[in-house]
Amino acid sequence: MLVLLEIDRVGIAAAIKRYAGGEGMRLWDFVNGLKVAVACDHREHLSRTAGARGLDDRLIRGEVSTRARKPKTRRHPVLEYFERQRTSAGLQDVGFVVIVAMTGFFSGAVMALQMSRALATYGSISKTGTLVSLTLARELGPVLSAIMVAGRNASGIASELGSMKVTEQIDAMRALGTDPIQKLVTPRLIATLVMLPLLTVIADFVGMFGGFIIAEWFLGLSSKQYWTSVWQALSWNDVVQGGILKPGAFAIIISLTGCFYGLRATGGTQGVGRATTQAVVASITLVFIVDLLITKFILWFVGGTG
Repeated sequence: MLVLLEIDRVGIAAAIKRYAGGEGMRLWDFVNGLKVAVACDHREHLSRTAGARGLDDRLIRGEVSTRARKPKTRRHPVLEYFERQRTSAGLQDVGFVVIVAMTGFFSGAVMALQMSRALATYGSISKTGTLVSLTLARELGPVLSAIMVAGRNASGIASELGSMKVTEQIDAMRALGTDPIQKLVTPRLIATLVMLPLLTVIADFVGMFGGFIIAEWFLGLSSKQYWTSVWQALSWNDVVQGGILKPGAFAIIISLTGCFYGLRATGGTQGVGRATTQAVVASITLVFIVDLLITKFILWFVGGTG
């Protein structure tokens, strides 16, 4: 130990000179101290190198070689986008689902109150569940969910892509041979296509439950009577129309509109703000227009109207 301290104090070269000059250091102590000093110097070099790379001592002791042997697999851009959204948003996504559910709940409750007043005139208040379910499944559920998603998703996509556009990150991707459409647009399109129908189903069910609360507490209808009328009113046409066709079309509109205005953003931060506003307004307007066209097509296809 004394030899090691001596070597650390005067250095390896000076210690060799002292041993060669016969200044009292024994050969065996000098060799052991020299080995420990070299090992400590090597570990100190590794620690400095690891610190520069952001590693810790735990990785130096062997996990570096273990991880280095495992090749890093590249995941699909869609999975990367889902992972990035999950880690960055956290509980914000859960809060957004709650907002959609609350929108559906109060829409169903208001619809039950309004329809029950009209149905009471004809003595058909028991048909409240029928009107609530049909209105939510065909129109209110898909449209309100699409509006909520447009306010959050279209604005987020436009602002994110707009920021990348004005800072020339997209130009850098093209220069490196990466297709911005495949890397940026496709994952957002597929993610919206997956999530919007699920949100629509949640809004529909919670809205029907809101109508049930009103029907049982204020209208005097039993739970069996309400849910039986809801079940008998819905058909596969309503499920396909309100749960798949309309949400799918709205998802394409919202995602592509957000990407379109985001990729066309110019003029710095002010241009990003304009692109975000235009994306939200345009996507909501297109949702109502396409809703009318799809409804007319479905009524013509099933022979409901001429």
